[in-house]
Amino acid sequence: MSHRAVVVAGIALALLAGCAEVDRVTFIALVGEAPGDKPLYTGLGPSARLARGYPRIPEPGYRPPVLPDAPAAPPAGDAARAARQELSDRASDYELRARYLRLNADEYLAAAGPLRPTVGQPLPRLGGQVQARLVSARQALARIQGDVLSLHGVIQRGEQAKAQAERALAALRAGGATNTDQVVRPLADGIAAMDRMLKDGDVVVGAFVEWMAEQRSALDGFEDEVRRGVAAGPAILQRESIIQ
Repeated sequence: MSHRAVVVAGIALALLAGCAEVDRVTFIALVGEAPGDKPLYTGLGPSARLARGYPRIPEPGYRPPVLPDAPAAPPAGDAARAARQELSDRASDYELRARYLRLNADEYLAAAGPLRPTVGQPLPRLGGQVQARLVSARQALARIQGDVLSLHGVIQRGEQAKAQAERALAALRAGGATNTDQVVRPLADGIAAMDRMLKDGDVVVGAFVEWMAEQRSALDGFEDEVRRGVAAGPAILQRESIIQ
């Protein structure tokens, strides 16, 4: 440290020792920390998004109506029932996967939430409890990724089921059935429900892909800050103060 830096450091220490609390806060804001203090969290780095709430998952409601017991004229009627069953199976798959996705997302927030530091407060130490929560949070994110991939697969199979149902509906109408027919109307409603599921599913998958990337970055940023003992942010707010 040069002679000039020593003089500046001495002046700063003298000023801090005799200043009021409001001046101390100002010093901390400019320097990054007061001598002897732990590094303060600035909330300006990627970790500021840690444990942000996950995207909305629409409530299930995509199952097709039940077809009447009275059989429609085969083979169109048989095709319609098979198509309706495919729609129902895909809706069930979606509801199950969405339930797991919500469960694992809640578990992630339960693990990552307590890690999120408060702006202006000291960063935590990288102790056993913090490390355990980091592991739990990353494991939950891995399960969420698996749920999202599975949900994407359900959506792809849902598109196939919708196409099958549309062909069956076209065959019924070609055979003279109308929209008031006891098979045509439920099948048409089932196709509409599947269309809603596909649109909602695309939105959920896209939103969760972005959210997972954000949370991974936030976890990595938080761990890096804690390991280095440095609150990320502009240079003026870094732990390496002008005194050093």
